[in-house]
Amino acid sequence: MKQTSFEEFKTLATQGTFVPVCKEILADLLTPVSAFLKVAEHSDYAFLLESVEGGEQVARYSFLGKDPFLVLRGRDGRSTVEQAGIVSECDQPFVEALRAVMTEYHSPIVAGLPRFTGGAVGYLGYDSVP
Repeated sequence: MKQTSFEEFKTLATQGTFVPVCKEILADLLTPVSAFLKVAEHSDYAFLLESVEGGEQVARYSFLGKDPFLVLRGRDGRSTVEQAGIVSECDQPFVEALRAVMTEYHSPIVAGLPRFTGGAVGYLGYDSVP
């Protein structure tokens, strides 16, 4: 994995709201699921994303996360944003609120890193899009 200099980091910081920082971890004794169970403990918002395709047995990448800095919910044409323990009502329909959040928070693409280096993770019901 390529190591980024501080100068490269500063340049990347001008291209987005966040800069991806990655660390490769040798986990010979962990499976993605066992690592997830350790990470997910005591978290309402933990997730595991796997990149297994077709008949593969092992994923190229496993993404684990928990405790998001922002939670966006939509119901009955209204949206709420939860950030730092504060819940705010939003007059925008969910899809518009989601677009606004996605425009505000973005990170640059860094060569040598997976295409997904963090961002919005969640789910949408079929009825959430008009």
